[in-house]
Amino acid sequence: MRPTNPSSKQLQSASKAETRKSTPTDRKPSDAWIVTVGLGAAGFGLFMALAGWFAWPLPRDRLTVAEHVGPISIETPIVSGGIGRNRGGYRTQLLPLVASGRMLRTYAPPRNLWVDGLEDIRWGQPLRFLVDPDAGLVYEATSAGKTLLSYDRSFANLSESARNRSLIGLGFLAFAAWQLGTLLYRRRQDRSASGMSER
Repeated sequence: MRPTNPSSKQLQSASKAETRKSTPTDRKPSDAWIVTVGLGAAGFGLFMALAGWFAWPLPRDRLTVAEHVGPISIETPIVSGGIGRNRGGYRTQLLPLVASGRMLRTYAPPRNLWVDGLEDIRWGQPLRFLVDPDAGLVYEATSAGKTLLSYDRSFANLSESARNRSLIGLGFLAFAAWQLGTLLYRRRQDRSASGMSER
């Protein structure tokens, strides 16, 4: 019997199959890309970690007293804030107050908290606030022996926000360390392999 010559279709199929075998399917990202992603994640992670650190609430003894005599003018705009899934718009209160030793400025309670009962303040009724003048935050508000906003609620609210920022920052820093560590490990392996081949 005569040997049959392979047809052109068979040759093309064999060529394609050989090409698939020789073509790598799992391309590794370049070193420059890994460095860029790693440094970007490290920068953002450091920023978020520092933001969480500086957003940590102040102890009561470091707050400043702001006293006011009713009534008090209130603005209730919708502002945006938060991070990640908690980011969005919320309504807050803007209160013009003069803290001890400070100029007049606008203060607001922590996100999603409210100073209750300000609309019912009578003429001449005294109000006492504990505020952070640098951050423009109201931690506590009292009037006539009644607590309108408690320090404990404000502290818990601000602590949760600061903790979330810090955790996000640490997560990005860990990702950056993993990216750059993987790159260093890969380069070390390549050097070891090249050293073995030279021998």
